[in-house]
Amino acid sequence: MKLTELTIQQLVPIIMGGEYSANPRPSYRKLKALVTLFQHYGREEVYDFARQEPKNPLTGDPFSRSDYTTMALREMNNTSYMYNFLIDQLNDELYTNDVKSVLTARGYNVEYIDGKWVITNVDIDNTTTSVDISFAENRDKILTCLKNAQVSIDIAMAWFTSNAFLPTLLQKQSEGVRIRIIVNNDAVNSIHGCDLSSFEMKRLRGQHGGIMHDKLCIIDNQVVLTGSYNWSENAENRNVENVAKIQDNAAASAASREFNRLWQMA
Repeated sequence: MKLTELTIQQLVPIIMGGEYSANPRPSYRKLKALVTLFQHYGREEVYDFARQEPKNPLTGDPFSRSDYTTMALREMNNTSYMYNFLIDQLNDELYTNDVKSVLTARGYNVEYIDGKWVITNVDIDNTTTSVDISFAENRDKILTCLKNAQVSIDIAMAWFTSNAFLPTLLQKQSEGVRIRIIVNNDAVNSIHGCDLSSFEMKRLRGQHGGIMHDKLCIIDNQVVLTGSYNWSENAENRNVENVAKIQDNAAASAASREFNRLWQMA
């Protein structure tokens, strides 16, 4: 289910609750409660008061309630998680009227059926799937996908040695897109790797002495780029390579879970 940016902005104060809601009631959600809430819909952050986390990657400071809620809703947008989230909020009596008011004003049919509020005029599962494989001009294909990012870019790349991707990544970060990068912890990246210090970045070795050999990029938790292609000059100009672009909610969620597992290991 996909919402417009205006609809998301109208939902943010309602989800935060308390004095921000149209009709104040004892529904104020602290940041910890918001983090816990969105964990039920695919997010992996853990609230840690001692370490002041989760932190906003753009500022390095702990998230404000508003920024965190906005980011979570944007990243959940256009997935089946969004429908489930809205149904749960509609069926929580503290939020029913406010959420219903926003949705009906935006053209959604909200009906009470068999003892439950439901939205009857949406693609619930959002099951649109596409796979596109290329064997040439791979860099351009990747850059096009990166430029379309709105919320997040997660990259696990064995060797990241081409500076051609940095201007686009820096531009997207300046627009508020969260960027995290994992590279293999070896001499190639240490000596020839790009300067990734402007981003959240970690180095990782594989298990049992192996290498972190992934070539994986997840954009907005909706699009997955994978294949043989490292982000290197050799991959672009010398090797025979391929890049697959997969647009599928289940695949993107699986890739995001794997990236978060690697991120926590590093």
